[in-house]
Amino acid sequence: RARPRLLFAVVLYGQWSFFSSPQPQCSYDKSSSPVVVTADYHTKFSGDASKCICSYASGLFFFPDMFISGEGMICSPITGQQYKSLPYVTIHRYSRGFLGFDPIDKQFKVLAEGDIFAGEGALPKILTLETGELSWRSKTDCPRYSRCRCEAICIDGVLYYLADNVRDLPRVLVCFDS
Repeated sequence: RARPRLLFAVVLYGQWSFFSSPQPQCSYDKSSSPVVVTADYHTKFSGDASKCICSYASGLFFFPDMFISGEGMICSPITGQQYKSLPYVTIHRYSRGFLGFDPIDKQFKVLAEGDIFAGEGALPKILTLETGELSWRSKTDCPRYSRCRCEAICIDGVLYYLADNVRDLPRVLVCFDS
């Protein structure tokens, strides 16, 4: 089994560079010397990362608003391969997009937040990445919240993140299992 690696993404002037290094075996002994590792360069690509927000799941990165067209893009930082240019979806300008992996169905899924000010357009949209034509579907049984406040984490196919509540209540923990 391969040893775990740390992945680093660096963006500078619209250019993304990806590096990785072996995860060091750290000793918590105070008398031990510092651990030094080298990073391996993998790939780079350019694009308009205007939101500078991306999501990561099972070896892939999702950039919800990577290019001027506003289309999302999924890529492998290790190989540099760009897998999908996603169909356009209308969302609020402050809405976020997330990538998750469903380990049961072995599928990647993309979540686009809804817009609470847009009536019917308020529903979150989900895209399952599969062969054939891709299309967004609405998630109808989702509680309303104002907007995401942090990055999401995907655990066993469920996306978790904090969001502002619609009313002046404390933040809520949003869990998506689509």
